[in-house]
Amino acid sequence: MSDFVSINDTIPYPPGEWDRPLGNNGAGALENYIQRKKYKDVPYFLLLPQPLDSWYDKNYFGRVDPVQNGIVVKKGGDFGSLLRQVKTTRGDVFVLNFVELAFRELKQHMATAVAAGAVANEGSFYSDVSPSAGFYDYDKDAQDFKEVLRRSYSVRLKKNPVKFKKVVDFKSYVEYLLDFYDTKQAPGPITLSGYTVSPLSTPLMSGMVIDLVPEDFSKDIIKVTKYMKDPNFRYFARAARKYGFYIDRNAPWRLFADPLSVPMLYYINQLFLGTTISVNKDSFFNFYYEKTYRLDLTRLQEDLVYMYNKFVQQNPVIKEDWHDLQSIPSYRRCSTLNPLKTYRQATTVEAVQNMGDIYWLDTYFKFRVKEGDLNFRDYDIRFKKAVEIYKVYGVEKAMRFINNEVKPYLYNSDALRKDLTHVSTRGNIA
Repeated sequence: MSDFVSINDTIPYPPGEWDRPLGNNGAGALENYIQRKKYKDVPYFLLLPQPLDSWYDKNYFGRVDPVQNGIVVKKGGDFGSLLRQVKTTRGDVFVLNFVELAFRELKQHMATAVAAGAVANEGSFYSDVSPSAGFYDYDKDAQDFKEVLRRSYSVRLKKNPVKFKKVVDFKSYVEYLLDFYDTKQAPGPITLSGYTVSPLSTPLMSGMVIDLVPEDFSKDIIKVTKYMKDPNFRYFARAARKYGFYIDRNAPWRLFADPLSVPMLYYINQLFLGTTISVNKDSFFNFYYEKTYRLDLTRLQEDLVYMYNKFVQQNPVIKEDWHDLQSIPSYRRCSTLNPLKTYRQATTVEAVQNMGDIYWLDTYFKFRVKEGDLNFRDYDIRFKKAVEIYKVYGVEKAMRFINNEVKPYLYNSDALRKDLTHVSTRGNIA
């Protein structure tokens, strides 16, 4: 505790003020700026291992690889072996297998320290920690958001009778959805890559994060008075780093595994003793994760087909006057029942895939640009290059090129940073 008190000598805040940051979402803009700045500036981890700053620095730790590709934990095949359950009385909590092993040993270390009298036994949150949340399967959130996007787009179409009538098939549905993104009113990204590096996603999807308690991210004073001033906090922070964990500076009840640290690499390879598997710094991300751009196209096709078919189901008939009908292909008119009606037709994933790779590369590229709110005035030149790569190397290399064109513009933390809010059901900063 003495080194914590010595903070008084290192910051321009008087005693009794630096340890009471009052930033919260209910405060006024100016006051909140002052208080958030205080929490940012005060060296609460003085003489401690460096924490992970999930708000101002490592925004997407565990959701991007070292070259900033969006990543998700691999599913299928080895998926079951990659995740392991952490023993807890709070329900099922899973993390990547090596994270569970490291946490188990950290927990045992703290128990030994308590038994030896090295740390406080009572009145400390950190004397006996237990996870409240671990790996979160992003698919549920992604599916829920798809519904939000679908409904939002449908409402917009119904408010514009001209566009509503022009949506007569899958292709026109996608065309006007792209226009919807141009309005800046679309609720968020449509691709998995866009979702992964957006505020909609959660670091828990990485499998490398453990929340020790569900807590309010928006109130800075709780972080200091309840956790950083805990009698065992500074001991725990040093112990956590010894076992390969970072403490989240923005949430001192959250642990991030540092997968390329010496301790974590040791635990990883302990798991595969006696096998031919060897995981190192160079192979870690390829072993545990899938690059999202490799999954994007199939998911996008499936999601768009679902959205379109739902639109058709809810809006099967377009009533037309005679002049409007002239622009509708004759095969879409129901002449035997009513010559002044045209019917939308549902489609299938197989049917839209037959629209061709060039169409889908163009559609995918445009969605990535628009969902990222980017302005590529030379889009045609960039897409022409993507087509050239496709013709020589195939779809996957073209997708990689598109991803590389977009990703340098997606990690401006200032652009993505919003006021902290309450903890969501995912344990994420919403």
